[in-house]
Amino acid sequence: MNTDTLINRIADIPNRISRTTDGWSDEQLHEPPAPGEWSTADVLAHLRSADDILTPRIYMMLVRDNPTLMAYEERKWAIVMGYAEANFHTSLQTYISKRAELVNVLRRLTPQDWQRTGIHEHNGSLTIEELVNELLLHEAEHCRQIESMRPQAVAPHVSYVRALVIDNQPESRQKYKAMLEGSGYSVVVAEDNATALDILLADPNFQIVLADFDVLGQHDLNFLDSLRVIYPRLPVVVLGADEDLEWEAMARERGAEAFFYEPVNMQDVLESVLALTGQKTY
Repeated sequence: MNTDTLINRIADIPNRISRTTDGWSDEQLHEPPAPGEWSTADVLAHLRSADDILTPRIYMMLVRDNPTLMAYEERKWAIVMGYAEANFHTSLQTYISKRAELVNVLRRLTPQDWQRTGIHEHNGSLTIEELVNELLLHEAEHCRQIESMRPQAVAPHVSYVRALVIDNQPESRQKYKAMLEGSGYSVVVAEDNATALDILLADPNFQIVLADFDVLGQHDLNFLDSLRVIYPRLPVVVLGADEDLEWEAMARERGAEAFFYEPVNMQDVLESVLALTGQKTY
């Protein structure tokens, strides 16, 4: 992925945790899903200690040429800092603030800066771009872990089929909304992935998601990864996709059920939605 996308994704990680855990009780934050596993508070402690170790390396590589990057045991670091016992919300706010400082630095880097190097004590030479990618992959994995621990809401009975449309173009959103509502669906719209996840976390009644390919992002499957953790069987229809068979295969592995290439045929989309939500009769 390009560095702008990398920065945007790394910037959103702490806020993503904040959105996911909004409204959780202290018990829910500290209760592990099973004996011997990490609670949400334990995961945050792990992320805080890893960030304490990894982020300063980026600053060191910018200040000095090819510095030596010492290795540290993050679990021992977390114990020394007392992160697991700290107030969850205070710790998360500190994480958010520190991440904002890092993002401010990253946004000012030149292409040459991204290729500056350091020598890791065990792993050898690496660039700033490689280090930020490593940080993102690590944090995204633990975000999904936290999302999997979301308390399950009890869904009230509804007598209609609920659909979520994700599209950053108002005219396109309205077009799909009108089509679905004309077939009896209750439709909610979102203009980006973060808003869509917030909606899905707050309401377990959705039975299908229609997502514009440009919003999902050709090189960003993070939304689909998160969705599979939260709702493993919720079907996703991708609209306006490029004919990229490799991306399509990876998206199918993450639960995308149907793909419509430009120009999108609305009737075909409706037929697919009807079939996926069990509304089609034969």
